[in-house]
Amino acid sequence: MVRKLLLVVVLLLFFSIAVMPVFAVSGGQLTGATFDCSKIDVAYGAVTFDRDNTGFGYELYRVQVTDGDGTILFDRLNALSVGSVIGAHDSEYIDYAVAPNYNPIRLRFYSLSGNGFAEQYIWDIQGECAGLPYTNAAGPGPARPSNFVMRTITCDTPVYNVPSGNPVGAGRVTMGQTWFVNPTPITSPVDGTSWTEIFVQSNPNPFIPTTCVR
Repeated sequence: MVRKLLLVVVLLLFFSIAVMPVFAVSGGQLTGATFDCSKIDVAYGAVTFDRDNTGFGYELYRVQVTDGDGTILFDRLNALSVGSVIGAHDSEYIDYAVAPNYNPIRLRFYSLSGNGFAEQYIWDIQGECAGLPYTNAAGPGPARPSNFVMRTITCDTPVYNVPSGNPVGAGRVTMGQTWFVNPTPITSPVDGTSWTEIFVQSNPNPFIPTTCVR
C-alpha cells in the first residue's frame, strides 16, 4: 500500500513546512511530516486529481527530492485519470534512492503544464539533513547534479519540460554536442517512451529523448 501511494502522491517533509494554495489538485492538505537523512514520513488528507493536462483524460504530475548540489534523491513522474482520489494517510514513507551530500534538501510536488494548463506547484519546501554541510546552488546558475555524467548527443532535438511534455521555448541541443545528463532514464507514464534529464543550467532540468543520447 505504501508503494502504491508513492506512485501517486508523495508529499511534504522536513521540520518546517510551507503549503502553497493552488488549483492543480483538490485536497491533499499536509497534516504532519518528519524527516531524516534516508527517508520522509508524511501525513496528509485525501487528494483528488482534477485537471486534464495531457489531453487524454489524465493529470501528469511529478514529485522530486533533491539535495543542496542538485543530486536527485527521489524522482517520480506519474499520470492519473481525472477524478482519481487517493485516500488520507496518517503515515507514508518516502525512501531516498541515494543519500544526500549537501543541505538544503528540497521537495517539489507539482502538476505539469500542458493542454492549456500552466505548471502548478502544490508544495515546494526545503529543510535539512542533520550534520550535512550547506552549499549554495544558486550562485550564477544552478549547480550540476553530482551524479550526472557527460554523454554525446546523437540527434537534433528540442529540450522538453518533462518526458512526453512540451518544448521549453526555443531551447534545443544538436547532434555532436556533449552535455551532462542523468545516467538513469525515466519512462514516460503517458506513452512509455524513454527520456533523459539533461543539465543545461536551468531550474528544473529539462528532458530529451533517450534515443538522442550515447
